[in-house]
Amino acid sequence: MRRKLSQIIPLALIFLVIGIFIGIFLTSLNLPTTTTTTSTVTTTSSVATTIPPTTTTIIIKTTTTSIEKYCMKNGTDKKLSLTEAKQIAMNSECSKGKLTETHVCNEITGTWWINLNIESPPICSPACVINVLTKQAEINWRCLGAQ
Repeated sequence: MRRKLSQIIPLALIFLVIGIFIGIFLTSLNLPTTTTTTSTVTTTSSVATTIPPTTTTIIIKTTTTSIEKYCMKNGTDKKLSLTEAKQIAMNSECSKGKLTETHVCNEITGTWWINLNIESPPICSPACVINVLTKQAEINWRCLGAQ
């Protein structure tokens, strides 16, 4: 039993040292946008008099990048981000439904079209239409045929 324990303890210490070096390397990176996660690792030995318990804190930083989408009306310098369009929609009649992730920019009309889950006739496919210039939103029911 002592022989196995004497083989396990050095391996545990090697992994602990590797973890510390990785932690030091990651904390030395200077990332623009970071999220910090702190983990505490405690190692113990069954031979407490030889190797005392050790606590190591490892800090890992990760970079997150988000890209904003914009819609512009042709022939103008006016643009509207998708995030702002969704905010406008939720403060309009479109709030009667739920916006989906499906969206498209019509640069000719200068409008964001965001699909809308709302009770409607089966021949309709409603969307919330947000105007880039006026920043107004309305529901376009997009119904096919006569009702």
